[in-house]
Amino acid sequence: MKKLTKLFLAGMLLLNITTPYYSAQAESEDSINSVDEIIANMTLEEKVVQTLMPDFRNWEVDGEEVGVTELNDDIRQILANYQFGGVILFAENVVETEQTARLVYQLQASQVESDHLPLLIGIDQEGGIVNRLGSGTQLPGNMALGATNDPEYSKLAGDIIGSELKALGINVNFAPSVDINNNPKNPVIGLRSFSSDPEIVSEHGLGYIEGIKEHNVSVAAKHFPGHGDTDVDSHFGLPVVDKSFDELMNNELLPFKAVMDADTDMIMTAHIQFPQLESEMKVSEEDGSDILLPATLSPAILTNLVRDEMAYEGIVITDALNMEAIANNFGEVETSILSKKAGADILLMPVIIRSNDDLALLDKVIQGLVDAVESEDIPMDNIDNSVRRILTLKEELGLLENEFLSQSEDEVVANATGIVGSDMNRANEREISNHAVTLIENTQAALPIQPEADDHVLFITADTNQVPGTEFSIERMRLEESLSSDFTYEILTYNEESQFTDFAEAISQASHVVVYTSMVDESSLAADNFRTAIPQEIFTYAKEQGIQTVQVSINKPYDAVNFTDNDAILISYGYNGMDPTEGGQEPVASFGPNIPAVVEVIFGVTSSEEGPTGQLPVDLPVIKDGVLSPTEVAYPVGYQSEDWN
Repeated sequence: MKKLTKLFLAGMLLLNITTPYYSAQAESEDSINSVDEIIANMTLEEKVVQTLMPDFRNWEVDGEEVGVTELNDDIRQILANYQFGGVILFAENVVETEQTARLVYQLQASQVESDHLPLLIGIDQEGGIVNRLGSGTQLPGNMALGATNDPEYSKLAGDIIGSELKALGINVNFAPSVDINNNPKNPVIGLRSFSSDPEIVSEHGLGYIEGIKEHNVSVAAKHFPGHGDTDVDSHFGLPVVDKSFDELMNNELLPFKAVMDADTDMIMTAHIQFPQLESEMKVSEEDGSDILLPATLSPAILTNLVRDEMAYEGIVITDALNMEAIANNFGEVETSILSKKAGADILLMPVIIRSNDDLALLDKVIQGLVDAVESEDIPMDNIDNSVRRILTLKEELGLLENEFLSQSEDEVVANATGIVGSDMNRANEREISNHAVTLIENTQAALPIQPEADDHVLFITADTNQVPGTEFSIERMRLEESLSSDFTYEILTYNEESQFTDFAEAISQASHVVVYTSMVDESSLAADNFRTAIPQEIFTYAKEQGIQTVQVSINKPYDAVNFTDNDAILISYGYNGMDPTEGGQEPVASFGPNIPAVVEVIFGVTSSEEGPTGQLPVDLPVIKDGVLSPTEVAYPVGYQSEDWN
């Protein structure tokens, strides 16, 4: 049995070897005046704009939107004219390490040039399927971390992410999601959740946050008061969670209470309706119907619950206000006013800014907020308290020091290049991902595959982007001499247009068949859906031919119990593709580590001599006729098969 050497774990977490150009501990005689003095000298409009955090994801050039990878003259002028509290970056902005470091440096330098306060620069670098850095260490995602059953791995993941963000100058991570994925039908959380168990979510969430904050990068736990028990994506509609306060306090709110008590910097709101917490209605601008205020706009939730009941003193930041669930129903100006009245401190992406033409709407939002304060619709204390929280965080991050750009741009780039996606980070990523892989069944002793000379292993993937990761893992093991080169392998892919006959001949010629299955949503489980139909026909045909098969559930893990005639079942908790630079060599670009990890396990390269160590972080419901049972559980949280040879 082969064993993957454990790398850099407890007691050997990443060294903070960055030389940051912001220093939270540094004390300078030339530092900017105290937070209260800054506030006292700000105009009302400056205070309002300090609570806004827009994005500049794309910019219109010759009639087309292109990704913003460096400051253009238009955006530079906007940053000079508006003293935003921060900006949020997306994948379009952070394509490559040097480019990202230079962009972030330019953003902060522009503030110094304009005599403005430095920016909070945020990003959604959760890991797994929500990953922005184009060249960073991606990590396997929260559900995989939960499957390790070891919060130290979540701390290590946070440590890796924090070190890379710090090196790039990004000072806020909109992560982790501490939502409890207690609804298997959830279309938007899924793999982004650590578990369906609130205790597991709390433990791993706290570990993840601790790891990030070791690098003086702030975090925003999301999506308050819980997005796990929904079956609507709040990017497009308003989900409803019809639970009482007591029900929420005993489940969804437990992880949030844990991170709040640990002084987590920010809590991000959810665009979700909670009818047993909030009763105020507003008329939809879209269709004139009465709509219950979602959490993002709810005083009962953001003030009564967050501030009064849970005694949270940190920053409340909204989820993106340009999401359809909010923007279509309430409009940009009214949304911003309602969110501030409710108790939000930072309004994230209140307006879509893609050209100078969009500034007119931004001006309307700002003026609407100013008018609301002047008319006392929004109390002045509301604005002052928000600005105080924002500036206090900036002070804690070292952003109010005069010498926060003490390194040159080239020095920052050199430092970032040595840290982002480093060999040590990738080695730890590999260890975490391998440790998460979970064995559900192996009753026919199909695993591990130990191919002999002249064996032919057939992989059939659920998407072409999984092919490079599969090949990369095999070739890396061969280079490391942990896998024989005497056997051959083939990788095919099925899709919506596939027929079983496309694979019959290849199956007949194989000694082993590995099939990746991918549950996108509950409809994937239907017998006539290609995501179920094609794999099932492959399993049945291979069984008739006497060929052993392995199912790998690569997306939401609930489809692990949806098939028959398979001989073994593994779960990887992730499916992102990769683009390796050459066979077996570590790629330069960010890549999903889950597929390479599960391929290692298939061939017996595991974190333990006893086999795969992952444990289910969620219940796997019984599936009947393609429908997930709301009451019957096939495999419970904590399950792992011990049938390993």
